[in-house]
Amino acid sequence: MAGIYIHVPFCRQACHYCSFHFSTSLRLKEEMMSAMLIEMQQVENKPSMIDTIYFGGGTPSILSIEEIKLLMDQIYRHYEVSGDVEVTLEANPEDLSEDYVKGLRDLGVNRLSIGIQSFLEDDLQYMNRAHSAEQSLQAIEYALSGGIRDVSLDLMFGLIGSDQSAWRASLEQIIDLSPTHISCYNLTVEEQTAFAHWREKGQLQEVDENIQYEQYLMTHELLSSAGYDHYEISNYAKPGHRSRHNQSYWNSQPYIGIGPSAHSFNGERRSWNVANNAKYLKQIKEGQERESELLSPSDRYNEYIMLGLRTAKGIAKSQIDEFPKKMRESFDAVSARLLGQGVLKSSGDTIYLSPEQWYISDAISAELFWDAD
Repeated sequence: MAGIYIHVPFCRQACHYCSFHFSTSLRLKEEMMSAMLIEMQQVENKPSMIDTIYFGGGTPSILSIEEIKLLMDQIYRHYEVSGDVEVTLEANPEDLSEDYVKGLRDLGVNRLSIGIQSFLEDDLQYMNRAHSAEQSLQAIEYALSGGIRDVSLDLMFGLIGSDQSAWRASLEQIIDLSPTHISCYNLTVEEQTAFAHWREKGQLQEVDENIQYEQYLMTHELLSSAGYDHYEISNYAKPGHRSRHNQSYWNSQPYIGIGPSAHSFNGERRSWNVANNAKYLKQIKEGQERESELLSPSDRYNEYIMLGLRTAKGIAKSQIDEFPKKMRESFDAVSARLLGQGVLKSSGDTIYLSPEQWYISDAISAELFWDAD
């Protein structure tokens, strides 16, 4: 099984926190559509079966139903697609209408991921979102009543000026809406964003890390109590409604990336397209090869550690046994120390972190990493 990710590199406006590849100019949209259709044909060593399709960005909902149909038709024309394929489309509230949601459903989109980010008008304006709080609620109503099987809502915590009571109110509101999936991300100030520029000029002060961690714990406690399965550091799902596509990344399964900046992985080699719209169009037109890297055993080992410790799946000791002896011995020694300290937990073949510790999983993973140097 494998997945296809389609990167739609256009947005209506630039959010102040976003570092993903996108353009606010739609001038090249028609050429971009043609190039992505061609790239789908160019993919070599196509997987035997496509299990998930994911439209990300950027803002995929900036595309018309007709444009999405072109992309979907091309996938079905050139790939074997599973009968129970999960088809996700990321959407912004301002793009959703009753007719648009119906059009997506009729195309086979069965999972809608809506970028709400906040229910508070001041937050939305500070982040430079293109929608209002009222539009968010209307969009959620369209999605929940429009026959889409799975609806995922995104929220951000650790926002500038946020407090615990406001965050609790947001969580209680999203629980009342009862989507099948919720993603809650901690705001981080990324380089080359408006927030980073303001920070450099002394015009932005990030929320204290302790407050952010308290909001993370509140999120875990409230959503878990409401019946949501906390299965990855930022992701919560009702039983049976986890994101299959995202889990394929965390489980190191193969995937194909289409569009500028998109990555692909075949189990051993990772490749990627240039993160520039004009250069991507040239790359496809001239049939240029993607940049790529062959993952070394230490790369695969470190990625397995990092991804495993931020999910409910954890790390399988039997999987560690498949890596070179020096890595196995290092893992055994360090994990024994961390288990003894109560940092790591163990159950049968699995070593894992509690959800409360996922927030600092990167630091814990680093202790287990193998340094090839």
